[in-house]
Amino acid sequence: MKLYTERRKLIENKEKAVAVRSTTGTEVQVGQTVKKYMIGLFLQMEEAYKRIKKSTTLELSVEAETDTQDFIADMSPTEMLKNYKVSIAQDLTMIKGEEDFEYVWEHFFNDVPDNKEVNVKCMVAFMFDGDKTAGYKAWETDAKLMFESLNGNDSKINFTINFGGSIRKGLAKNADSQITFEEQGA
Repeated sequence: MKLYTERRKLIENKEKAVAVRSTTGTEVQVGQTVKKYMIGLFLQMEEAYKRIKKSTTLELSVEAETDTQDFIADMSPTEMLKNYKVSIAQDLTMIKGEEDFEYVWEHFFNDVPDNKEVNVKCMVAFMFDGDKTAGYKAWETDAKLMFESLNGNDSKINFTINFGGSIRKGLAKNADSQITFEEQGA
């Protein structure tokens, strides 16, 4: 009975903590499923970040690059992480006048025939972790846009955003309708 009572107190304290957290501006409550619209993909277009809105996929691919070491003290080789190769495949719906389509289309039209690399600044905002006032946890990186296809039947431009170099951790903030990135510890 004592164990049950202690457990019940822990649950009650957790419920109280959740109630307190739910009133501090966080839009996503504990126990709520993270939805696709709670993860924002942004590209820097000219001087401002703009959200990719008209894509139907949002899967952050994290491919582990490893090295195998066969240490003399171990019976079997050990696999060790070297780094992660992060990318996001996109199938952007071509809607004339939408900022995301117009930006990607211009690069597709102008850069593909010349085999020109498309360097972009990319930000992923995890809008389920944080709030509108303080900001949301986010990653920012220099990336490359790699085109795969333009499909007229499906009205899609398919491309991959390959993260390059370092991923900077910080906060995505919205100030005067301008999305900004504030690096952690900067």
